[in-house]
Amino acid sequence: MAMKVKDLIPVLQHPDTDVDARFTGQFGLEIVKTSFAQNGELYGAANMYDFTGSVRVYAFAEHWGGKLPQPPTESFLAIQFKFDRHFNMVPVALPMKSETMPARSSLELLPAHHAPSPDDLPRLVALGEGLSCEAYRDFLACVFSDPDFAHAFLTLPAGHRCHHTEPGGLLRHSLEVAEGIQGLKLQMHPLKRDAGILLGLFHDVGKVLLAQDQARKLPCRFSDHEDLIEVVLDNSLSMLRCLDPDAYWALWQVVHAYQTKSHYEAPLAKMVAALDGVSAQQDAETRGRGRSSACSYWVPAGRRYDGRVRWHWSPPYGDNVIAP
Repeated sequence: MAMKVKDLIPVLQHPDTDVDARFTGQFGLEIVKTSFAQNGELYGAANMYDFTGSVRVYAFAEHWGGKLPQPPTESFLAIQFKFDRHFNMVPVALPMKSETMPARSSLELLPAHHAPSPDDLPRLVALGEGLSCEAYRDFLACVFSDPDFAHAFLTLPAGHRCHHTEPGGLLRHSLEVAEGIQGLKLQMHPLKRDAGILLGLFHDVGKVLLAQDQARKLPCRFSDHEDLIEVVLDNSLSMLRCLDPDAYWALWQVVHAYQTKSHYEAPLAKMVAALDGVSAQQDAETRGRGRSSACSYWVPAGRRYDGRVRWHWSPPYGDNVIAP
């Protein structure tokens, strides 16, 4: 089993071990600040991360071929301790080659310190591990291997006013729908079941593209986020089509049925639509639809003569609002 950051945090933050102790594993490394040691050596403070958490370590340029790794990199690392100028033990990350440790997937190396809701990342990893089709697991890893997409999917809200409006709401809402499909006790072909789970996870993935500036250049036929699923996932779908054509067509069928509402072709598409509504409604009810709700359509509009707040009904409108 691969070593996780959460296993190292207690040791690295409170080193009660010998200075020669050494820990190895594959992690993400993001340099956040650089400086020079007293001997003139360039070093950087870095976040070492995976989906379970992040911890501060240090990297010295001499260990990385004379320059620090930029941008964030995913590497096999050896972590050992070194005394700083104040004789405190600090963890130092060293690059290493590994022929014995298996590589971790891009899901396992998602940056927990960038996620507004880090607790949702283990749910995402568990969802991927629960897929019975290996090609679908590879497809999921391919989707999240794009750091820009991963950052957007982890941090965007699902909507502006209606539901899951907080940063990270898109991931949480998508997980609720996908986990709902995964929890159904249905006797059906594993490919169709897994395809339904992936549709649940990516039914709102078009919002990632609509949140970008380039969304203004999209043809008018792509005004709805449901129509953008294949556009956003195009590269990964091409990989899936070469890897396993049967898995590709099973996923295409359920996505097409969801977009066209031809639910007879793929009944799980109707279940995704239903769970989408359940998740949205549950979030709205949890937050409260009262006037004090942050996601309510009632907005303050001054005060009455007696000092009470006057409320105005303001439903979402305009082309730039992401639909629930």
